[in-house]
Amino acid sequence: MKILLILDPLKELNVQYDSSLAMIRNFTARGHTCFFTDAKELFADQGKIGTQSSLIQPKKDSLLFNIGTAKASEFKDFDVVLVRKEPPFNIAYIYMTYLLELAEKDTLILNPPRALRDTNEKLSTLEFQKLMPRSLVSANSQTILNFQSQLKCDLILKPLDERGGRGISVLKRTESLQNKTKRIQSLSEQETLPIMAQEFLSKPSLKADKRIFLLEGKFLAAYERRFAKGDFRGNLSQGATHHQTILTKQEKKTIQSITPWLRKKNLHFVGLDLLDGKLLEINVTCPGGFPEADELYPKKKVFDLFSKSIENLARRKKKR
Repeated sequence: MKILLILDPLKELNVQYDSSLAMIRNFTARGHTCFFTDAKELFADQGKIGTQSSLIQPKKDSLLFNIGTAKASEFKDFDVVLVRKEPPFNIAYIYMTYLLELAEKDTLILNPPRALRDTNEKLSTLEFQKLMPRSLVSANSQTILNFQSQLKCDLILKPLDERGGRGISVLKRTESLQNKTKRIQSLSEQETLPIMAQEFLSKPSLKADKRIFLLEGKFLAAYERRFAKGDFRGNLSQGATHHQTILTKQEKKTIQSITPWLRKKNLHFVGLDLLDGKLLEINVTCPGGFPEADELYPKKKVFDLFSKSIENLARRKKKR
């Protein structure tokens, strides 16, 4: 197959642990040809939807790649397009999904553009209120302060459009009113953008969260992410470390509750973040951590399972 991946600039990717680059290595090893592009290169021209794409081939006995010359291609020239662009989930990201949606009749696009656009990674958790920490979404600083007063606890403040733990902080009860108001207004861009305020799960025993991968609505792999010293975030990009884990009964029930919704949304590949059994995020834009899962559980062959799923879906698409 010819597989196109929409990526962030290659210079920003970690050649050892970036999931998308690892996917390219696996696809190539299975006999497929991979290309990559940047979202800013997409175009619509007289009904043709395309992009400037380059051939990408792993170098032998190396983590590096050979890169071909960029050429204009239509999306119909590819068997599969994998959207692996990281947030920020801004207006440029939304425009990308509109263009990709126009190309869906000719090629398989995963995750589907509409599903990407409709499934904000933090707001979508609100579909499962009983499974998540007590949370509020608002742009109003007084509303958030009132929420904290009601809960009588520290809060986690989250931007709704970022990734990798960026912009996430703790709003302590003991901070001055002036400082809390200033911080909320800064994150909400002076009360013009809603943010998420969430109960801070801060038991001394909580020293890790879990990343759980679901493929076609079924469990694929999971691992524990232990927080870096002095940090509360499980993001590997923030210094957390990855370790083997076993799912609890509560975590298995959470997965069972979410998977019908994921299938309805037609979300092919998803990464759930859970802390103390509670749902924190539903990652759909570019779930990372695949190489870590493969490293921890080599017998599962998570990359091969992922690739086989792509191959089967592409065959079904061609038969229609």
